[in-house]
Amino acid sequence: MKFMDKKTLTPQKAKEFALEIFSQIEGEADREFRIFHVKAVTKTALALSEGDGSVDREVLEMAGWLHDIGYVESEQDHAEKGIGILEKENFILNDKIADCILHHGLKGKPRTKEGKYLQMADKISFINPGVLEIFMKRNRGKMKKEEMDFLEKMLEEAMGYLREFDR
Repeated sequence: MKFMDKKTLTPQKAKEFALEIFSQIEGEADREFRIFHVKAVTKTALALSEGDGSVDREVLEMAGWLHDIGYVESEQDHAEKGIGILEKENFILNDKIADCILHHGLKGKPRTKEGKYLQMADKISFINPGVLEIFMKRNRGKMKKEEMDFLEKMLEEAMGYLREFDR
C-alpha cells in the first residue's frame, strides 16, 4: 500500500471540499438546503464567538463548512459518516474539529468551546427565514411526522439557546 500524505485543512479547503461533496447530492432543493444551511451555520458560529479570544475561529469556520458532509452517505449518523469521509480523504483532523462535527447535533454534548458555538449555531440556523423557506420547499407535500417533530425540536432548542443569551 502506498503511503499517502496527510492533507492539512484550512478554512478555504474546508469550504471547497464541502461544496464539492454537496454537489453530489441529487435533487436541487436538497443540495440548495444543505449549502445554505452550512453557510448560515458557519456565519452564525463566527458571529456568536466574536470577541471570545479563547476560541480558535479557524477551527470553527472549518467545522461549520464540514459538519454536515456525512449527509451524502446517510441522514442517520451523518456526523460519524462525515468524520469517515474526511479520514478517507486523508485530512488531518484535530480534536477540536472532530468534537465540533461529532457533537453538533442532538447527540451528546461538545467538550470544546468551538463545539458549543457550532452546536448553538446549528440550532439557531433553523430560525433563519432563508433556511426555513428552503427546508419547507424541500419537504413540501411530503413532511412526515418525524420531520415535523425534528423541526419543532430544533426550533425549541434554538429558542432555548437564545433565552440563555438574554440572561
